[in-house]
Amino acid sequence: MIFTAHIVLPLKEFVSELLTFSYSIAHYLGTFVIYLFGLVVPQYNLHKDLADPLGFLAVITGFLILYKIAQKLAWGILIVGWIFVAIRVLIVLFE
Repeated sequence: MIFTAHIVLPLKEFVSELLTFSYSIAHYLGTFVIYLFGLVVPQYNLHKDLADPLGFLAVITGFLILYKIAQKLAWGILIVGWIFVAIRVLIVLFE
């Protein structure tokens, strides 16, 4: 007799928790950006309603920066790999 187990993933709850987490990160990051802006330019006060849009823009910018760094790192590893292969071929040819 074969027993099978079914794992039920509460997709709605997972997505809800993921969105709540991303909103919290963006909100606190936006609040921090407003705080930094207040330190740099104390005579101007940004409205607290800008915390969420600024936070989401900061999160998206962070992801794009990480993507670009990962892309450059991948290209660097690829180029180094090809250089090692070319060196290995030259060693085999001139042995």
